[in-house]
Amino acid sequence: MLLTICVQTVNIGFEYADPVHDIAIVHLESSENITLIESEVNITLLLENQGTEYETFNVHTFYENCTIGNLSVSDFAPSSVEALTFIWNTSCVSPSDYVVSAEADIVLGETDIADNFYIGRTITLIPIEIVEVVVCDQNGNSQFDFLYQTTAFVKVTVNNTAIKSEKIVITILAMDELIVPIGYVFIEYEPVSNGIWIFIVGIYIVRWAFAGLATMHVSILTDYPASGGRSLCPTVLEEFAIQPL
Repeated sequence: MLLTICVQTVNIGFEYADPVHDIAIVHLESSENITLIESEVNITLLLENQGTEYETFNVHTFYENCTIGNLSVSDFAPSSVEALTFIWNTSCVSPSDYVVSAEADIVLGETDIADNFYIGRTITLIPIEIVEVVVCDQNGNSQFDFLYQTTAFVKVTVNNTAIKSEKIVITILAMDELIVPIGYVFIEYEPVSNGIWIFIVGIYIVRWAFAGLATMHVSILTDYPASGGRSLCPTVLEEFAIQPL
């Protein structure tokens, strides 16, 4: 009897996917949008490994074309997200607006490189801040109520953090309860050196002002508005009351 044995060979194949290398910066934020020079600003960014491999690389942060700092990331796992914080010490940086950005090194084999760079927000560095605004009498003592046709005084405390002396123009706009301007003064002071300064400025309360709650708007400029003066710090508001005669 003839016995026939058939043997069938089955090939089992395995598909191997190519490794993906892809690092991305997905977010960047700062602790301050407006701050004094010589202060510290935290720059925090989020990194994501959008690839399939562990990665080691460096991350850099900048203000304009100047370096804030560099940090190393090691064995960054696939599909993971990590936050990095850089501390920007603004000492010796000139007052201005600066765009902050971040860049992650391109890792070996990475082709999607557009998201390795992230442009963040603009941070404004100012040399001077208004520490306090107090509506007061001519001696600087706090006062809330003022009659028509009298002078309301404003005590402005200023902190100049710049190393060099600065020319400043203090501007004060008084507005009555109807938000109608009732007085406006510009006072130039030069030079204002590093440190705390106190200025007392008066505004006459006109007879036609609307009685009730009023507001002083205090700003500090680099020069008179007609000469292109720009603001050195945010405007500060302080309330007072106008009383009829």
